Amino acid sequence: MPTPSSLRTEIVPEDVTVTRSIDARDVTLAPTLGSDAARSVALLPGIAASDASATFYPRGAASGDVSLILDGLELYDPFHLSGFQRPFSFIDGRVVESVDFTGGGFTADRGDRNGGFVEMSTATPPEGATTQLETGTLNSRIAYSAPTPSGPLVISGRYWYPEALSDSVAFGSDGLTPSLGDLYVRAGLAATPRTLVSAHALLAFDRSHLRAAETGDPEWAEADSRSGTVWARWLRAWSDAISTETVVSAGKLKRSRAGATNPDEGAVALDDRRSVRFAGVRADASWATGGPDVLRGGIEARFLEAEFDYGSGTPGDVRPLETERSGASLAAYVAYRRSLTRALTAEGGLRWDRQTYTGDRQWSPRLNLVARATPRDEFRLAAGRYAQSVRIHELRIEDGETVYPRPELSRQVDLAYVHRFEGTLSLRLDAYLNHLSHVTPRYENLYKPVELFPELEPDRVLIAPQSARLEGVELSLSGASTKALRWSTSYTWSKAMDVIDGAPVPRSWDQTHAGKFLVSYRWDRGWFLAMNGVVHTGWPTTPVEGELVGTTIEPVPGPRNSVRLPVYGRLDLRAGRTFATGKGSLRFELAVLNVTDRDNACCLDETRFVLEPDGEIGSRPTYDDWLGITPSLQVVWSF
Repeated sequence: MPTPSSLRTEIVPEDVTVTRSIDARDVTLAPTLGSDAARSVALLPGIAASDASATFYPRGAASGDVSLILDGLELYDPFHLSGFQRPFSFIDGRVVESVDFTGGGFTADRGDRNGGFVEMSTATPPEGATTQLETGTLNSRIAYSAPTPSGPLVISGRYWYPEALSDSVAFGSDGLTPSLGDLYVRAGLAATPRTLVSAHALLAFDRSHLRAAETGDPEWAEADSRSGTVWARWLRAWSDAISTETVVSAGKLKRSRAGATNPDEGAVALDDRRSVRFAGVRADASWATGGPDVLRGGIEARFLEAEFDYGSGTPGDVRPLETERSGASLAAYVAYRRSLTRALTAEGGLRWDRQTYTGDRQWSPRLNLVARATPRDEFRLAAGRYAQSVRIHELRIEDGETVYPRPELSRQVDLAYVHRFEGTLSLRLDAYLNHLSHVTPRYENLYKPVELFPELEPDRVLIAPQSARLEGVELSLSGASTKALRWSTSYTWSKAMDVIDGAPVPRSWDQTHAGKFLVSYRWDRGWFLAMNGVVHTGWPTTPVEGELVGTTIEPVPGPRNSVRLPVYGRLDLRAGRTFATGKGSLRFELAVLNVTDRDNACCLDETRFVLEPDGEIGSRPTYDDWLGITPSLQVVWSF
């Protein structure tokens, strides 16, 4: 029976992009919270990520600059607790077959994002039906998969109760109690040697609340979210030369937040309600015109409606701000791939995007080259212009925005070299340069990026760069000494700089040096062990300086992001064993994040000032930390 990946290969016979892949073994074995498919991307070089979130910053880009695609459909904001750092994604890593990340050099079929594309595909069930029951300290799960005459059936449902994290800085306040769940269904509708038709549904909810710890404490919060997306996917090989892929989708997101907090200026309350509805269609076609030459093209349309109802103010006097938007996001592209010589392949493409709810349109030319100097050496070069709109649901009404900013433009050059040694050893070197113009303004908190309601805090500032420059070099080495042992290691040098008022300012997730490793081993008797580590330059932060006013030392913000937090380092592990039982198998897993319980500073807590003997004002900053040692235990019964 064909699979989506095999038919997709017919549609795109030879991908010319610069992609990194994570297979099912690394997704499930890597020590990530809840085997989260999105968190596994942070294992790759060039990716910056915080402990608190399943989102990430690829090659200096913002986390919102990434498109996440599941079984052919781009998902809108597929993260739980979107108002509290987005700690988990909707996607169950245990049903994922592969995670492919493209951080640059995008071909014309990939558009409207300039930071990266994460494409995930769910696994095709082996022969025979399989049921999994899982319970643990972080979540519980039930899953079923089976091959059928009309295609695979995959069902996965999870319910989360992350008490292991709820009292940490990760959610922005001690005492926040969240509960969340998600359900994914993939059902085959038709399967022939040339056709696959499948139906998909992804549903998710989360709710959380915070009650005042003491009588008279004004801080409280309630949040609720509902998300549902359904889509149908049709892959068809009409002949050996012509193939198509069609995806039809619809969905709705509905979210609300309410609460009160007590910043320095006094108690502030908010009430935030928003909803988004969408329906869309995407169609791609590929025509092998003769020999290795391939002509590709496609169109996409998404029809969108969004409602925003936000209010903030003193308790009992909340001032409302309401707006509605509707329109469509349209796109079309064409690309032609040709083998110029036996060793050199080129693809040129042109993409057009339009957003009717803003009236913007963009043209994006692309060029990709692949050169194979020897059977073991490969060079890939990509250059192009890329555009990124603000999606209809991304309006920052909480910061007073009622007008969408113009699309961000990016000019990128990406170079990759891969050498494959004898056996499984592989060396890869990547370099990239990304120049951004029309940079989308964003809001940040100078001292504490992790807050219950960050837009209500007094350290909230607008970041509006005139341009930005992202550049870096990534060196990685991977191998598998035996079938049981697999490993990879990487080093990245990078700079992510905004240009503000003519001066370069590092982005808040800029990390000049970063090293990572991942190693896993399986024993014949069912034991397994995986370990990963990361160390990187501390992220930039804004110092607080003291100014003597009369006899009092007053705090004054220093230059934004002009100093750095201490070096970050973390070691994680996952270990366990699988036992054969009378019916199926039983698997015990223990995952421990930050095994050494290292204090990794996330943000400034407070600064104390002292008057030095020489009359100078000295400062003594203290920091809040990311996660300390965080264990989680899971038991999985498969039958």
